[in-house]
Amino acid sequence: MSSTASFDRLRPRQKEAAAVLPTQTDNEGKRALFSTSVPKPAFGSVTVQCTSCDKTSVLSPSQAGRLLLTTVHMPGVRRHHVSWVKCPACGRRSWSRLKLQL
Repeated sequence: MSSTASFDRLRPRQKEAAAVLPTQTDNEGKRALFSTSVPKPAFGSVTVQCTSCDKTSVLSPSQAGRLLLTTVHMPGVRRHHVSWVKCPACGRRSWSRLKLQL
């Protein structure tokens, strides 16, 4: 009896095919939950860019109306950040840039 006859039930070794990654589908929306891209603010919202904390906050029109009651605007004093406002992110008063999204 030959030595190859005793291993006749085993398959001969073949080169393993390279693992092909399946195309990823995002059915649950996980990519949107964990993405790092910043979405564009909605129509009619107001963005507040603070100079002290360097964060940008997005406010609804009603929140922006309450914020504008206590805001001082001085267009001739500073070039870009002309509003003295309490920042919604850090809570401190600082020079900020207000921008209406249309």
